[in-house]
Amino acid sequence: MSFFDEHPGRFCMVGILLSVLGFIAMTILPTYEANTGTNVMFVVSGVIVFIGIVSAGLGALKLYDSQEINYERIPDIPKMQLVSNQSWRKETGFRYLEELKAEYMRFVKDFRFSLKEAEKLRESALNAGGFLAFNSRLKWLNINLDTAKRSFNNATELEQQIEKVFCGDVRTDIRNMEDNLEKCELRIRHNREEKEEAERELSKAAEDEQKSRLKRKINFCKDTIKRLENQIISLRSRIKELKEFDYQKLYTELGVSPEAMRIESEGLEVIKLKTDIVNTINPQQKQKSPEEIRQEKLAKKKKEKRKFQLEKENVISNASLTKEEKMRKINFLDEKLAEIDKEIYEYM
Repeated sequence: MSFFDEHPGRFCMVGILLSVLGFIAMTILPTYEANTGTNVMFVVSGVIVFIGIVSAGLGALKLYDSQEINYERIPDIPKMQLVSNQSWRKETGFRYLEELKAEYMRFVKDFRFSLKEAEKLRESALNAGGFLAFNSRLKWLNINLDTAKRSFNNATELEQQIEKVFCGDVRTDIRNMEDNLEKCELRIRHNREEKEEAERELSKAAEDEQKSRLKRKINFCKDTIKRLENQIISLRSRIKELKEFDYQKLYTELGVSPEAMRIESEGLEVIKLKTDIVNTINPQQKQKSPEEIRQEKLAKKKKEKRKFQLEKENVISNASLTKEEKMRKINFLDEKLAEIDKEIYEYM
């Protein structure tokens, strides 16, 4: 083992001493150079200062890296397993169910990858040769564990939804889709009104900057309307499929008996009952009413709108910005405010 590895603190002190001596030499050398007409010693002193700074930095880094490692900070890998023998895993002609299964498999893939990486990082952290390497591996270990837990929870929640849909209980899904359908239609009406208003302003606009901003707003509204119309088509198609799907035919094709489906359905009811009991025992976990949630979201959006308005006022009053920079920033903020206004309109 080298002197550097055994005594990083002393190595750091030597570097600091070299830097100080070199700096002192550089301060007194101009007089010497004036008498001799050479600057060789000044250059040598500069090199000594540089070597001293580098040595001090390396010594300090090694000293930090040589700290004692607390291996108790390494978390254990939790046991998380997903069931893989459900009846719905077989391929079906149920488009909505297949979409849910594809989303479920994405969560499963993320969960397995993150968990595998966490196991590797935990083993690597246990064998870390220094404090810096240990901290880096511990950080990424915790990140992967959090990702694995989040993906596992998402997969578990989606698994319960898939079970319900497969058992024929699609009332909640249909209700949610119908709510989204109404929201899309409301946003389309709002965007059309904004587009028409912008078109009227455009016909009266005189400045090029204003015309450019209004044209962007009109195009933005058109794109939003087109995207929402496609969402509406997709939602109506899904609602129609859920209301008309032949579950008996599906069970016959998969070889699943109605009795098995009844048992799976009853199992979901038991899960729901246990959840209700837990919520009763823990009143502090009481869910907020839809009106409370709406008011919270509305207040949040209004606060966000005020922040952008203040930012816009600051841009307008900023004399250090050029005219082009001001217009670019103002156009960007106007688009953000327009988006927030649409969202506020939905919560009104």
